[in-house]
Amino acid sequence: MHLGKGVIERDIETRIPDKSTRLVLYCGGGFRSALSADALQQMGYADVISLDGGWRAYQQSGLPVEK
Repeated sequence: MHLGKGVIERDIETRIPDKSTRLVLYCGGGFRSALSADALQQMGYADVISLDGGWRAYQQSGLPVEK
């Protein structure tokens, strides 16, 4: 599900009301997702992960990508 950095704090509670849901956040390089993960944890989301290095690092890792 796509929620941009500019709206995630506004929209997350209606899109994912269960604050125990595991959330894996990513962006291009990992910085914006880390900021968003911190904000969501402050909002009470207990299982939030920011993908280290972002999408670019994931692609470079050689791990599978499904389209």
